[in-house]
Amino acid sequence: MRSRKISFSFFISCFFSLPSFLFLFFSCNTPAVHEKNNSDSAPTASFRTVNIHNEYSLEIPLHLISTNSLNADASLQFADNDSNEFVTVIDEEISVLDDTLRIYNTDHDRISNFTALHMSMMKAAVKINGNVKYSQQNIDNLPAQIAEFAADVPGIPLPIGYKIAFVAGKKKYYTITAWCLQEDEKRNAVEMLRMLHSFREK
Repeated sequence: MRSRKISFSFFISCFFSLPSFLFLFFSCNTPAVHEKNNSDSAPTASFRTVNIHNEYSLEIPLHLISTNSLNADASLQFADNDSNEFVTVIDEEISVLDDTLRIYNTDHDRISNFTALHMSMMKAAVKINGNVKYSQQNIDNLPAQIAEFAADVPGIPLPIGYKIAFVAGKKKYYTITAWCLQEDEKRNAVEMLRMLHSFREK
């Protein structure tokens, strides 16, 4: 079937580390929309394990390449500009954030507070379409939550599909964000979720 594709010169991830007090998502140029032949399901991707600073690792599809243009606060960022598929990881010190999280909400565990805080920032920046699907997870034997949703992003003519894992590590919180065009999410879903679940803390 034929579906539209967006070309970006670069794509800025929705999440920045909390100490930055910034929360932006934009492209530097108005994206061009054109036609592209796509099948309903993506071919099985080959993955490689990427290690970051001997702190954590993530499995990344071979067709995504390393970049530094997505998010200044990300310790990992990979992109495929042809298929408009992206992933970033942002890590934040638990010792720095826990006081803030306790002030934010004292009724829930810290991973729920961390998720709620970042999702409130997301909702202030983009228009979320429908309901957010939340699921409690255990990633690498660490408490985690995954949020899945679609959103309209300022300056982007087509909705974006997000899958985001919030993970409470031993010393850091991790936000792992995978996204693509919503119309391509069905064919990319397995690949995106594999990236989230492949997180391993050293």
